[in-house]
Amino acid sequence: MTAKPKKPPRDWEGPSLRTVFVGLSIVSVLMGVLAYYRYSQSEKSIMRGMPALEAAGKDMTPEQCIDAVLAWHARCEGLSFMCNNTVPEAMFHCLKAQDRAKDCAELKPDEVSKGQWVFYKCKDRNTMCKRTKQCACADAYRAFDSFCRTDQESVQVAL
Repeated sequence: MTAKPKKPPRDWEGPSLRTVFVGLSIVSVLMGVLAYYRYSQSEKSIMRGMPALEAAGKDMTPEQCIDAVLAWHARCEGLSFMCNNTVPEAMFHCLKAQDRAKDCAELKPDEVSKGQWVFYKCKDRNTMCKRTKQCACADAYRAFDSFCRTDQESVQVAL
């Protein structure tokens, strides 16, 4: 009997390329399902707050709407980027509950034409913006201004 020749040693031995790709595919699918689940739960959580803001807006001034929206934002259980991006919509729901023509007339055109006015308003109410690009207070004031500029029809949302 002859002995089988011994295989020459390889530099590296590990899982086959097929195993690696199957593993990566499984992980990718699981991550996609998890991301979709988290997104849909966040959306449901955020949308549950809108009717309450709309109902509360019937008896609130715009400043009180801003307070209510900031309080809603602080307890928002959704993904942070979704909560941040929903502030203008939340303001719209609160503001549209009543006619705001008188409140809109009080906005000073020379003041709101300068983009920094929102940060001064936030500073005055002790809700200073830590990051100017992600500031719920500034977004709330911008939404109020936008609501007035569109004749109480809509608010501009940032993309």
